[in-house]
Amino acid sequence: MRKISGIKSVITLVLALCTLCAASLPASAKDFTDVDEDAWYEPYISKITDLVKEDERGIIDGYEDGSFLPDNNVKRGEFLKMIFEAATFQGGSVFRSTTDRDGIHWAGRYYTMAMDANILVADVYSGGGLLFECTYAEMEKPISRYEAAVILTNVCTNVSMEPTVKVVDAAKHIPDYGGMDQQYVNCVEQAYGKGLLSGMEDGSFEGNASLRRSEAAAIIYRYLWANDRELKDWAEVPEVQTIQTVPQGYVPFAIKYQSMTVAERQTALFGNPNKTYFTSAADAAGFMETVTVPIWTMDQSGNKFPSTTTVTVHKLVATDIRLIFEEIYNDPERFPIYGGWSIGGARFTDKLRHSWGCAIDINAFYNCECTVNWSAGTNNVTCGYGWWPTTGDKGDIFHGSMTGPSAYSISPGNSVVRAFAKYGWGWGGYGWGSGNTQKFDYMHFSILPSGG
Repeated sequence: MRKISGIKSVITLVLALCTLCAASLPASAKDFTDVDEDAWYEPYISKITDLVKEDERGIIDGYEDGSFLPDNNVKRGEFLKMIFEAATFQGGSVFRSTTDRDGIHWAGRYYTMAMDANILVADVYSGGGLLFECTYAEMEKPISRYEAAVILTNVCTNVSMEPTVKVVDAAKHIPDYGGMDQQYVNCVEQAYGKGLLSGMEDGSFEGNASLRRSEAAAIIYRYLWANDRELKDWAEVPEVQTIQTVPQGYVPFAIKYQSMTVAERQTALFGNPNKTYFTSAADAAGFMETVTVPIWTMDQSGNKFPSTTTVTVHKLVATDIRLIFEEIYNDPERFPIYGGWSIGGARFTDKLRHSWGCAIDINAFYNCECTVNWSAGTNNVTCGYGWWPTTGDKGDIFHGSMTGPSAYSISPGNSVVRAFAKYGWGWGGYGWGSGNTQKFDYMHFSILPSGG
């Protein structure tokens, strides 16, 4: 099995297991009255508590009676503090706003970190919503294994900028895989495949079960000591391979589409001249293809690294997408994909191009969808933070909550826009509409020339 590298092998751990009744710091795991030397979690607690002797910022609190209570549930607020204290110590830049939530809950500042780093959404491209709100009652609830997988995976990709792994036949290795809530599947695959989370004795994940204190200690240890992790046999760091040449005589479907009749288009896309969209993944079965594309990712210091990701699109445009991302990857700009995952393709939440499998969203958080009222000088941002490209800035009205230019924002005429245009695809960043109201969708590319 291969190990994930790129994070210090020796890190001073900042870990606070917060309890209502905190005791003095233990000298070692043996000082906990209920931590047996033979317990599976004892090595993790020992490694952490040994570091307390060297750096008092590493903390695991027990209870007043000297117990650790390894089987107690971890609350949501507690887990947010653990992971973000660890991430901050690693040098992760997790603050983007000054929203004060401390008055709501003692862990409110960590909730702010999570919101600003896009940590609390399971899978934005699979219709996943916010895991939980920052209310006292919600933050005091036990965190589920699903929620822990989402937070952990998103911190790894969005804050630590770890590479994602390619998972093969996960259903063969996770007995309850088929019954998982779809919005959590990707994060479970990543956390499980990287060796960050362990399953039950039978290998099942049991995502709705509450996370225990013993499990939390192991998770935080594995997060920080990345070199001690081992990938599952069915997960691997993807290797980048490029085609670099266009097949002889190839005509992109987006260009063919422009000269087709309505009946021809609908027959080609849906197998029925009277059908106009797919209603679900089941409805689209047989028409979609998941393609692997080369991308650039970027770490916290702005260094760029090659990687790959996957996106599901209609079979008719699969070659288009492969070639487009080849162009983007080979361009000297090396445009980065946020977290190594922020590309969205087919989804079935509306009747438009995504439901056809003929649209792509890129870096959704930093390329907003919005509607501008030019006469009123207002901009209603409906998705993402805003838009602030490194070049071609169109004014403060588009910045939303962003406080500076972003390498993840797509500029007019950059390598991404050029690559899609070469194959007949349009960009929603040029806007559409008439009169005083105009819509922009800077993340969005489609087979329509308008990008709509």
